[in-house]
Amino acid sequence: MKKFVLAAALAFASSAAFAFHCPADMKKIDAALAKNPKLSAQQAADVKKALSGYFGLVSYLDENIGKVLAALRDTGMAEDTVLMYTSDHGDNIGARGIWGKSTHYDDAVGVPMIVAGPGVPPGIVCRTPVSLVDLAPTITHAVGEHPTAWAEGLPGRSLLDIGCAPDDPERTVFSEY
Repeated sequence: MKKFVLAAALAFASSAAFAFHCPADMKKIDAALAKNPKLSAQQAADVKKALSGYFGLVSYLDENIGKVLAALRDTGMAEDTVLMYTSDHGDNIGARGIWGKSTHYDDAVGVPMIVAGPGVPPGIVCRTPVSLVDLAPTITHAVGEHPTAWAEGLPGRSLLDIGCAPDDPERTVFSEY
């Protein structure tokens, strides 16, 4: 039987104490801020601090996902485990001067949806729009179960099926704020 691991992004404020940032990210931030003369020195410092924290949390999460992958490898479970990484929403992180998730720009509504493991072709980028409603069918599929009566009529398709099919950029997904 396949095992299934779902790693959901949880950004707790306390995590920031452990976060760090990549110097290359800070160079990109400095370069972007230098191109925006409309920001005061205090605003630029605030933006730099916010982006540093954001990239630090990304680095912290990446490190911890690495620990999960290492534990699976070290225990011999990596070969028959399906892994999925997702989040509940994106973040504007200052794009167009907007912070938070309060818009329907791709930055805010786009979520990472990464799947790896048995039956998932490595290195494929699927261009079909997907949504969190695709999680239940994916998990059911990943553990080798057939959808039951509870799933009949519900939206969503298995990401394992979507990822192996030709791209369907016209697939409709729902987003709300």
